[in-house]
Amino acid sequence: MFITFEGIDGSGKSTQANFLKDKLTSDGHTVVLLREPGGTKISEKIRDLVLNHRDSLISPETEALLIASSRYQLVNDIILPKLNSDIIVICDRYIDSTIAYQGYGRGINISWLNEINKFSLTHANPDLTFLFDLKVIIFANNRIKKMMKLAIIFLPIVFALIWALFIGLRINKVETRDGKRKLINY
Repeated sequence: MFITFEGIDGSGKSTQANFLKDKLTSDGHTVVLLREPGGTKISEKIRDLVLNHRDSLISPETEALLIASSRYQLVNDIILPKLNSDIIVICDRYIDSTIAYQGYGRGINISWLNEINKFSLTHANPDLTFLFDLKVIIFANNRIKKMMKLAIIFLPIVFALIWALFIGLRINKVETRDGKRKLINY
C-alpha cells in the first residue's frame, strides 16, 4: 500500500505520517516513511538545490523538472521495490505538492506538470492520500507562537497564500481520484 500526506507546512502532515508509521509498525506491518523531495542520495541533493538555493534565480520549469527527477529516482530506487516486497510506503508530500506549489504557486501549466510526472505516477500512484486542510487563522496562530516578533505581520499573509494554493488543489482535484483522497479539515 502506498499512502501520501499532503498539506501546507505546519499543518500536521509529518506528525500524522509518523503516527501512522508507528501504529502500523506496532501492528506488525513493515513500513517505510519517506519525504519529498528527497529519500535517496541524489534526491536529497536535488532537495537541497531546490529548497536552499532559491536566490539562484532557478526558473519555475527547472524547479519542476528537478522535483520530477527527484520523484522518479525515489519511485525507482525505493518506492517500487518496497511496494513489490509488500512493504507499506508512506510519503510526506508527493505529486499534489507539486501541483500546489509549482502549478498554482509558480504558475506552471498543470497539464505539463502531470506530463513530466507521468513516468513516476504510472508506476507509483498513491492508494490513499490524506490532504490536511488547515484554516489560515489556526495555522497562522500556531506558527506565530514559534516565530520572532517581526514575522507576526508577514506570516499570516504568506501562509494565507500557500493555503490558497492547496485550496485550489482541493477544489480542483480532491474528488478526482476515485475516492482515494481523504480531506482532513481543521
